[in-house]
Amino acid sequence: MRHASVKRALLLLLTLVSLSGCSAPAGSSASAVSLTGEQVASSLRESGLPVQDIVIFTPQTDPNGYLGRPGQYVVKVSWKDTRQTGTSTIELFEALDLAQARAIDVQRITEENPALRQYIYHQRGAVLRVPTAGITADQAKEYESWLTRLVA
Repeated sequence: MRHASVKRALLLLLTLVSLSGCSAPAGSSASAVSLTGEQVASSLRESGLPVQDIVIFTPQTDPNGYLGRPGQYVVKVSWKDTRQTGTSTIELFEALDLAQARAIDVQRITEENPALRQYIYHQRGAVLRVPTAGITADQAKEYESWLTRLVA
């Protein structure tokens, strides 16, 4: 009899744990900034920053193939800073936690490969990446300031 009670209690506990796993994690439904690629590109052009070769990606042109996929970014724009040879990128996500996860993932990748080092900023569902080669920390902060204005 006691064995059956323990068995029922364990079954109930497993059911509760599995049901709680079905709900969205805290913060996942938090909304992030909602901008189009054109709005981002326009803001970049008007920012006064030395940008050129602005590209607004589509699902067909995204080199990573993530644009528009579930749990991935919904807007991606890249450009070149005239002071450096690398390409800067901003990715916008529909939820804050998705952007944070992407920022952490990119940070991990760049730490493992020094040739890919980037300044990484994320605010309100946006992840901004600026290559470290050819640009100072103060210059990269100019992009962080632009990001703050963009998502305000």
